[in-house]
Amino acid sequence: MTTLPIADRISRTQVVGNTLWGYHMPMRKIGLVSLLSGLVLSVALFLFLPQPAVAATKVTIYPAPPGEPLSGAFKVQVEGRDVPVYQLRVAPQDKTLRLQAVGDKSQYGVNFEPAGFAYFDTNGGVEVTVTYAVAVTAARLLPGSPAIPVQIQGNIMRFTVNGPQNLTLEVNHQLVRTLHIFINPMETGAPSPQDAKVLYFAPGTHELTNLKVPPGKTIFYFGPGIHTVDNLVVHDGQTVYIAGGAVVRSVIREGAPWIVSTYNEQTSKLYTEPAIKLYGANINFRGRGILDGTPSGGKSLLSVYGKDISLEDVILKNSGGWFMPIQFSDRVSVTNLKILGYRANSDGIDIYSSRDVTVQGCFIRTVDDVIVIKSRIRTGTVVTDSDTVKNVIVRGNRLWNETGVAMNIGNEIGADISSVTFIDNDVIHDLGQGATQGIYLAGSGTVSNIRYQGNRIDRTGNLFDYGAASYVVYAYIRHSLWEAAIDKTRPLGKIRGVIFSNIQVTTSPQTPKVRIQLQGASDESDIEGVKFENFTVNGKPLAKSNTVVEEKFASKISGLP
Repeated sequence: MTTLPIADRISRTQVVGNTLWGYHMPMRKIGLVSLLSGLVLSVALFLFLPQPAVAATKVTIYPAPPGEPLSGAFKVQVEGRDVPVYQLRVAPQDKTLRLQAVGDKSQYGVNFEPAGFAYFDTNGGVEVTVTYAVAVTAARLLPGSPAIPVQIQGNIMRFTVNGPQNLTLEVNHQLVRTLHIFINPMETGAPSPQDAKVLYFAPGTHELTNLKVPPGKTIFYFGPGIHTVDNLVVHDGQTVYIAGGAVVRSVIREGAPWIVSTYNEQTSKLYTEPAIKLYGANINFRGRGILDGTPSGGKSLLSVYGKDISLEDVILKNSGGWFMPIQFSDRVSVTNLKILGYRANSDGIDIYSSRDVTVQGCFIRTVDDVIVIKSRIRTGTVVTDSDTVKNVIVRGNRLWNETGVAMNIGNEIGADISSVTFIDNDVIHDLGQGATQGIYLAGSGTVSNIRYQGNRIDRTGNLFDYGAASYVVYAYIRHSLWEAAIDKTRPLGKIRGVIFSNIQVTTSPQTPKVRIQLQGASDESDIEGVKFENFTVNGKPLAKSNTVVEEKFASKISGLP
């Protein structure tokens, strides 16, 4: 790891108070000309030095560990310094192959295409240079608002960013084989490997299933390099820290417990324990490194089960199951995680029967659902407060939906879900066959007080055609394959009070309309009170010319043509 000011500094020269100190020179007689020359030089040097009142922009670059495969398609520099570009597997561009990828639960990932990602830290604006393997004829950065100009010269692209953010670079109209650039803020408060509370893991193989933690050790620190782990359970007051330049690979130990999953006449193994399980209270998961599930098909990377839990900044890739279910938890904060998945069943974030959860500033690109909110009755019979979902905010994320849904409530809803807000999110690509945002109520719970606000949705590359319409909004009630068997014996629930406001949708010329589906199940299991405000399609308000509406057992609907 190297951290240096961007501004050029004069070697071995610094300003202390109002005096310029440089190379030491012995005292001797100096003529007037020499004195004046030295004074001019000193003033010139002083003018070019960073002034104390203006802090220089800094950049931290983390070297890739030896043995980690890097991209051959992209090279990245920030302020003239090399940044490693990691290989990435993503879902295929071909629609048929992409659907095979999401349904391939027996082989876990034979269908994919290559892409790449890079990451670094900064506290201000920087120039980024990207060199591509072939000549560049077109390039753009996503999200496109606000637009960041890209200068092209041969096979080199340059652009300037004003600070930390998660960007995607598309080159030569390549929709899939992209470069993701994760620009983090400068890291603060990182633990020291020498801290007395740190249990330090050097690169290597770690069997952690029955880890006996020495007294006083509360921080699991994975240092730069390549690690393999089987299962780590993190308890009250503990922290997992994955340092920049570290890659922690999940592996499956011999004898790991599993269950059989059956879908579309395919059967597969699903392992019941994730690579890292956050189980307890006051737990932190953080760092700049990578948690990699490539070697472990059928196994999740993370799970969250507890209260007062914080997750931030780590890159998660290639999970073999749901990336990180948050289950029966309270007060969970997820910030600036990067989630990259190409395998079947690799949902990004599943919030399950949890309360006071915030997901903000993340980047998520998965072949399955992106962010999903669900509930179930833990005992199977009696609903308790711990089964419900309340006060969830999904804010300021950048999402890429490959086949499923981007921002979904459902399908499994056994207990009530209320006060959920999806706000100011960019869906930079929605290639899925499902709706971008909405509610699928399969169960007996009531869904109420839901707000989708200020979200920007790009469906220009979507090839699923619903009568020249792109599937953008849904709220419907019906039983589902994914429900618990006991839920199917109960009456279906209701949907009450949903607002879609300040939504911007861009569609392709082949599907210039949007499809909005509001379908209850019966007079008892119905939809009531759905409002559309300032909802635009390709820059124009909803109108009969650009909107296909399907309504059934739905009342008090406003704002539709």
